[in-house]
Amino acid sequence: MSDISKSEDANGVAAEAHGSARHYTTHPECPYCGHIERDDWEIDFGGIEGDAELTCGKCERDYLCSRSVNVSYSTHPLPNNVIGESHEIRHGNQP
Repeated sequence: MSDISKSEDANGVAAEAHGSARHYTTHPECPYCGHIERDDWEIDFGGIEGDAELTCGKCERDYLCSRSVNVSYSTHPLPNNVIGESHEIRHGNQP
């Protein structure tokens, strides 16, 4: 059984909705026509993560877009760091 259902908007235009399944992409994608919003850095999500109501630049329909952020870290040894040496790390303006 597919989780895609057909519905009609207020104008009677048929649309496919993906039920409760989430569809994750690297750019906002209109759930009605598939248009990709390339200027996503200009969207105000109210913080690093959040929701925004967008209007598709192609079909001009409104949809909800949620931004989720995944953070990863990479570490590398400092050059000339000898095992057993003590190094004090200063943060900000500490003396």
